[in-house]
Amino acid sequence: AGNYAEAVRLFRQCDAPGVNQYKRARILYWLAHAQALAGQSQASANTLALLKRKYPLTIYALINGPKPRIIDGANPNLNLKPSELEQWGFIYHAYLKYSRPKANTRELYRALHLSRWLGLEESYSEARRLETLMTSSPTMYRQDLEALYPRPYKASVDAAAKQYGVESNFVWAIMRQESAFKVSARSWVGAAGLMQLMPATAKEESKRAGLSRYDLYNANDNIRLGTSHLGWLGRNFAKKEQVMAAYNAGSGNARKWLKNAGNNADLPHWIEAVQFTETNGYVQRVSANLEVYRLLYGDK
Repeated sequence: AGNYAEAVRLFRQCDAPGVNQYKRARILYWLAHAQALAGQSQASANTLALLKRKYPLTIYALINGPKPRIIDGANPNLNLKPSELEQWGFIYHAYLKYSRPKANTRELYRALHLSRWLGLEESYSEARRLETLMTSSPTMYRQDLEALYPRPYKASVDAAAKQYGVESNFVWAIMRQESAFKVSARSWVGAAGLMQLMPATAKEESKRAGLSRYDLYNANDNIRLGTSHLGWLGRNFAKKEQVMAAYNAGSGNARKWLKNAGNNADLPHWIEAVQFTETNGYVQRVSANLEVYRLLYGDK
């Protein structure tokens, strides 16, 4: 009963300013759990339905019930027909026209399509501008999700994943959260590159990987070292969500949380065991990334 009262109190905070979708999804999940324990099965089902409808790509929605329905191609309600500029072959000029600051939603959607066709680095940033629009329904379009969950540097990722026994989707799930696929990314604490490696971690991994010289702002080097580190963590922790926590907060903290949670804790309970706010959110986001990558591309 105490848990249920606490869940209701948290639920009332859902629409407070500054509460993001991940925290709202977490609150809704535990409210549904509390309602089920209190014998309110219909209320629990209604809460889970609300969770899946409003926050379909959060980890709490993805691990409960049917996955989002994905339709091949682009959204016909948003997609514009090729302009005259495109028909004449001036693709980049058409992209510049559609991506101007005052462009409407359909023009931005067309700009995203053209930027992906052109292979521009801006594609992912442009997709994020349209993320809410493209993921606000249980039915989604494959082209939209592939823009939001791309697989850059595929040859390097696949090679490193094979070498170090790591799932390729896991590498992209980490990379998406760590750097948003920016080779030049650098955090305020000094983590660098695509997989945001700390210099000390990179130095240690370079010994394991047999890489005597490396540049953390070189995509291939960073991916190789980051994937090597994921492989090493995977040999020390049984589950990927535990590896995520260790990657973000260090092995020592992850082992401490694991001692409290137990090795058999499911994902929602493991998230609750992670005591650092940043790492707690990190595990939620990377877990969701991994689920969506597997949904789009398979889990081999």
